[in-house]
Amino acid sequence: MKFVAALAIVSLLIGCSLPSQSSADSEVTDQVRSALHAEHLDSVEVRVSRGEVTLTGVVSNQLEREAAQREAERVTGVRGVANRLQVRRQR
Repeated sequence: MKFVAALAIVSLLIGCSLPSQSSADSEVTDQVRSALHAEHLDSVEVRVSRGEVTLTGVVSNQLEREAAQREAERVTGVRGVANRLQVRRQR
């Protein structure tokens, strides 16, 4: 009887597959890029690893830098945002 129960548990575990992390990260990346595009922040580069978003690149001002972070944080599946955006110097 124990063998049958163990076999049932193993079959459930094998049959239950979760989406791969890279697939989830790809989806988050696409959603963050879409959100940034809606705010005209297409120059921002987006990397995602395990739900952690890293924003890099150069923006025109501090408001754009803050908007990029805010938009990334609103995306479902984002666990945190590392905002490494640089603000372009005014001449």
